[in-house]
Amino acid sequence: VRLYELALDGARRIASVPNAELVRAWIDLGEVRERAGLCEASLDAYRRASRLVGADPVAQAELLLGQARARERVGKFSAALRDLSRGRRLLATLDFPDAAKARARLLSFAAMVRYGQDRSSQALEVAREAAAEARRTGEQVALGRSLQVMDLALLASGEATNGEHLREALTIFRALGDLYMEATVLLNLGFIAAHLGQWDEAVTWLTTGQEAHQRSGDAVGAAICAYNLGEILVKQGKFDEAKPVLEQAQRVMRASEFSEGAAVAEVQLARILMERGEPEKADVSLERIGADFLAMGKTSSALETAIVRALGQVRSGDAAAALDLLERAAVLAGKDANLLRPQVAHARASALVALGQLDLADRELRLGLRAAAEQSLRYERALLLLLGGNIAQLGGRTGDAAELSEAERILRQLGAEAKLIGSRLLPPG
Repeated sequence: VRLYELALDGARRIASVPNAELVRAWIDLGEVRERAGLCEASLDAYRRASRLVGADPVAQAELLLGQARARERVGKFSAALRDLSRGRRLLATLDFPDAAKARARLLSFAAMVRYGQDRSSQALEVAREAAAEARRTGEQVALGRSLQVMDLALLASGEATNGEHLREALTIFRALGDLYMEATVLLNLGFIAAHLGQWDEAVTWLTTGQEAHQRSGDAVGAAICAYNLGEILVKQGKFDEAKPVLEQAQRVMRASEFSEGAAVAEVQLARILMERGEPEKADVSLERIGADFLAMGKTSSALETAIVRALGQVRSGDAAAALDLLERAAVLAGKDANLLRPQVAHARASALVALGQLDLADRELRLGLRAAAEQSLRYERALLLLLGGNIAQLGGRTGDAAELSEAERILRQLGAEAKLIGSRLLPPG
């Protein structure tokens, strides 16, 4: 950033610098400011480039794409979509290869923004359209970005995915020598593996992705990888290891104005507070985070926060409030939060157990197990099976030995062995 700024400052004193070089320098400055987490300064650079390119619609559209990227990174999703729509309008009537490729790039990033808004169904639809346009025009960057969104949106929608679209994207970006986008794909492969309970594989992807982000100069991307590694440690019950990892990731994301990322890290830190016997402090934090997510329009993220908060309320003896919180958050999130169905079922069943409504709890539990099986979510299945054993014991029955054995086996494989308290199996923490 400093070197580009010095170059542009010097260019003001040299009349012979070609306009195209100035434009290129401002665009490059915008990109590196974005990676450094200086998003408002990034927007300023793109605006200055825009004043120099004149009426060239393809160039203007590319600058609008740059602005959209900077806005998306700080959670200004609606503003980002407006920039992308303006760019597409500029290109709507143009029928030549460069314009078609630019349209594909704008559309593929619109899919990414929709995913960032927790609108997985819309994101998947736009990503498929963008991928088709990118293949038709031979635009590889747009194709790689669209493929990433397709797998992420499929996962968020509760549909089966094994990351095959992401692996194709990884091949594309490695062939292009695009380390920045390669790092993003590695992060997302780790994200999907983590959700599917393939934690050893997830750690490998995320560690590799973190290193690639650092090499590409993207401190925020590296922090997102660290956050995901921290969440795995929390689920394993390794709170002493998780806390500094999450705090460092949160510090980077706050400094970069990436409020969404800082909030998700804080959710995991609140889980640690809860497990360490500070439920009131955790609840205050989670209530604020949930409100922040709703203000961003991220209803699925708000639901995930509500799940953690509800489990804390159950522990604190307020199961009725937990059920009400879950119901309101689930209604707002709707079908775009299908990935969270097993977690919602686990939290609801836990609250119903606390209220002595064992039959309803067991029914909720079975719905959660069905959703976990449909989505191949191993960790969530293990937690539900453990809860099922506890429900059986409270109802005067013997828990299913095969199900409890399966839960123990899954957690042991994940490095998150259950604890035996008396005759009750409890999850990590």
